[in-house]
Amino acid sequence: MAVDKAPSSGCTPQTEVRCALGPAEFRNRLARIRDLTHRALRERQREGLQLTLAYDAGAAAEVRELVALERACCAFLDFQLDERADRLVLTITAPPSAQGAIEEIFSEFAG
Repeated sequence: MAVDKAPSSGCTPQTEVRCALGPAEFRNRLARIRDLTHRALRERQREGLQLTLAYDAGAAAEVRELVALERACCAFLDFQLDERADRLVLTITAPPSAQGAIEEIFSEFAG
């Protein structure tokens, strides 16, 4: 089992809760997330400020690329990847300061 812990997004209370994408980029990113979710998401689990998503191993490269993009635009979220034999598990953790927006944020990833 390989766990990708770096680079972390630096999810700290001092990090501003906002997405750095412009409106058009944001719409395109949401479409990409929805497509990946529809095709490859196998399991989801939510506990408070943490969302765990298990994707089919065949989508691993696409999940890794999406995580890299999300780390760049949503630095307030922490993304951890855990590679397993048949799945790539992504855990997204939000800081307490994101509590008010967390439903909207997580709804895009969880489908």
